[in-house]
Amino acid sequence: MSKACFFLILCFLTVSMASGAMAETRVLTFDTNNWGTSSHGTWNTTKGFEGSGGNPGACVLFRGIGGVGGSFANNGFTGDFAAAGFRRISMDLKKKHWFLRPNNTLPKAYIFVRKQGCWWWSKQIQNFDPMASGYVTYSVEFDSGWTDAQAQANDWAITTGYGSANTATFSDTLRDVMETGFWIQDMAAGAECHVYVDNWTLSPAGLQLAPMRKPMKMQPAPGVRPATKQRYPIKKE
Repeated sequence: MSKACFFLILCFLTVSMASGAMAETRVLTFDTNNWGTSSHGTWNTTKGFEGSGGNPGACVLFRGIGGVGGSFANNGFTGDFAAAGFRRISMDLKKKHWFLRPNNTLPKAYIFVRKQGCWWWSKQIQNFDPMASGYVTYSVEFDSGWTDAQAQANDWAITTGYGSANTATFSDTLRDVMETGFWIQDMAAGAECHVYVDNWTLSPAGLQLAPMRKPMKMQPAPGVRPATKQRYPIKKE
């Protein structure tokens, strides 16, 4: 083998090892590091930390009216997701109780990322199961190198709200994340919605997570639909 070939192979292995080292997994279990966990949305959401009832151990109980949402700006869960190698956000969620709309319209759930001073980039959870009785793992995937068009082709959308904010590109958002989070909408108007959340996780794509202690459901491959720009809360189509 020539020295040139050996050098190229060595460089490739070095880069691969470095990338693997950066692609760590961070799990917010709510046993510690709770500072930065907050409510989210326009549903009068409140939060409370529970010492048990998680998957396993501690968890967060979010309570809302007609919907519910939470956000996470905890230590180690913000910043440059591209440099950290993150490509998936996941959570374990279990309903405590909620009420569906009288016409049986099923609620929708979203996971979002946000850059400070900017609107959210969000993606609807494709396999959301409002009838599940135990914990279910929900996840969305992304690539920090995507253009806005590529992100939208993979079902990510800019979600606006009340007031004013800037619009950051998808790539810029993933390189300077202020917070991540979720929301659930389209519940019965005025009805209480309580959910437990545990194991908020940032990880590389395709990572096989350790088995949980309760029934799980993993997300199928995302579909592709036309680029959209959404209004928050997202209106029923």
